[in-house]
Amino acid sequence: MSELGLMQAVKKVAGPYIATLPASSAVPPAFWGALTANESGLYCVRGLDPMNFPPRFEPSVYKHLLDVSTGSAKAYGNIGLDAIQGGVEEGMHPRTGEFHSTFLTEEFANAQARGLAAMQDAALRNLASSWGFTQVMGYNLLIWNDSPDDLIDPGAHFGYAGYLMAGFCRQYGLNPKAQFREMFCCWNTGRPDGKCFDPAYPDNGVARMGLWGQA
Repeated sequence: MSELGLMQAVKKVAGPYIATLPASSAVPPAFWGALTANESGLYCVRGLDPMNFPPRFEPSVYKHLLDVSTGSAKAYGNIGLDAIQGGVEEGMHPRTGEFHSTFLTEEFANAQARGLAAMQDAALRNLASSWGFTQVMGYNLLIWNDSPDDLIDPGAHFGYAGYLMAGFCRQYGLNPKAQFREMFCCWNTGRPDGKCFDPAYPDNGVARMGLWGQA
């Protein structure tokens, strides 16, 4: 598929949601369209429902978060044990532990403990995966106290992405209407001068922005 065809597919799937962003938004719609093409363009080409975009699991991130959760490391960036525990327990009933200790036999309780451990690992994997149009990392849910369902909600996703991009622009003093290459680098690496896994990632993004108006 041509680059223009890719952007047309992205605009068909993501364009209606990008169009709902406020006109006062500092980041232009073309940036969000190109970022979506970089991160989940293949899903758009396939015509997938945005709610069914598969998450992308990041094993190295999972290892870091697991180290923090087990006490092998004090923190992963600014994510400490308390934050991870809060994120893992978010989906559990607040009286789960009390119920298990009071009503279950030892054998059943042990089975339930294994089930809870699996639930906790699944939650940790959610934090170590990226989601939705722009593949927002799940550990950002620790900021918002939300769930992955919110990140794959097409009507809400770009609001989360915009919050994160505004943070990058503030942190590094970027002009959100001009320094697009640096913004793509931030999204991919966390820094405006970071080394992208795909060296063409920021240049592809800038080129795709130029096609958004033609799509």
